[in-house]
Amino acid sequence: MSVFKLPANFCQELRSLVSRFWWGAENGRRKISWIAWRKLCEPKGRGGLGFRDYRHFNSALLGKQTWRLTTNEDCLMSRILKGKYFPDGSFLEAEVGSNPSYTWRSIWGACEVLNLGIRKRIENGLSTRIWSDPWVPGTQSRRIISPNNGVPETLVSELLDDVEGGWNVAKVRSLFLPFEQERVLNIRISESRPNDIWCWDPERNGIYSVRSAYRVLRDENSGGIEASDNSEDKWLWNQVWAMPVLPRIKVFFWQLCNESIPTKKNLASRLSTMDTLCPMCHTQEESCIHLLRGCGWAGRVWEGLGVDVLEEIGFEGVREWVEVVMREMGQRERACFVVGCWAIWERRNKVVFDNGRVRADEVITRVEDILREMRAEGEDVAREKEREEVVK
Repeated sequence: MSVFKLPANFCQELRSLVSRFWWGAENGRRKISWIAWRKLCEPKGRGGLGFRDYRHFNSALLGKQTWRLTTNEDCLMSRILKGKYFPDGSFLEAEVGSNPSYTWRSIWGACEVLNLGIRKRIENGLSTRIWSDPWVPGTQSRRIISPNNGVPETLVSELLDDVEGGWNVAKVRSLFLPFEQERVLNIRISESRPNDIWCWDPERNGIYSVRSAYRVLRDENSGGIEASDNSEDKWLWNQVWAMPVLPRIKVFFWQLCNESIPTKKNLASRLSTMDTLCPMCHTQEESCIHLLRGCGWAGRVWEGLGVDVLEEIGFEGVREWVEVVMREMGQRERACFVVGCWAIWERRNKVVFDNGRVRADEVITRVEDILREMRAEGEDVAREKEREEVVK
């Protein structure tokens, strides 16, 4: 993946395999994919699961090779490719050429990735062109967009004051728009004046990383996806994944917050012939919030656990309800609430598929047993850490 560009059809096939594994299949038939693949590829803190988009990941890996060709011209790979494809220029100015190898086409195509974040760090300005090269920090293109008004292309070194050091303020203000003047004048110039170097803006250390490139590509192509990127949603997702409960319970709760568990109402939105009556109370439509809060037997479960689920307050959806309830709780109460939701869903499935009984007391016992096991496991881990510290 780091040398060759994977065909789009192959990436699609990989995606289908992972999706089929995640959502399951029965008798060769795929089950319902409740959440779009692009949403699954979002970070956990934004409501996704952090799955990899193979096309973007492949491009980010190839971008690592373009970074090497740009910043390390003495390496063997750079010398070989330069001798064949761009002998009289730099890699960023190279053309794909005639009859190129698949390796070169793959790496050359990843220039688009590099252009999303590469910038020249100005030291002496002798190798950086004012109008053509990216060198202005804090802007999207990192290039000068001020009209040149017929001024011929020249180097950034022409904007420096060789006598007093730093920038020639008068010249900068005469050439650029006000907002670019400030950006340029805020660039610190070293007294030793070493050569200009390439840096990768998305990383603080200025060095390209596959992780940051993948993040840039993901954000660049995430237009239209309903990603949770505000502080309130981030708080909820962080709470979900930091909860000291079993992984399968976390995944269930994540599905619940996305209203993607297969209640009868959700199934009816996909299968028009589906009955929507709640299998527990047989009085109302089975939605996520009804099953976990509005249903009478669920109320008895919460009462037995001593959890206030705010039954008297109306909510537009289950995510809003979950967030308001959890903000009113401490860490232990949140764990009890999350495990309680999962246990209610587990009992519901036993009633629907195994002809189980609607018994609130059994659900309460189930939740208490799980919480007891979790506390015991946490105490064991704490004792083990104490032993390791004593040994050290």
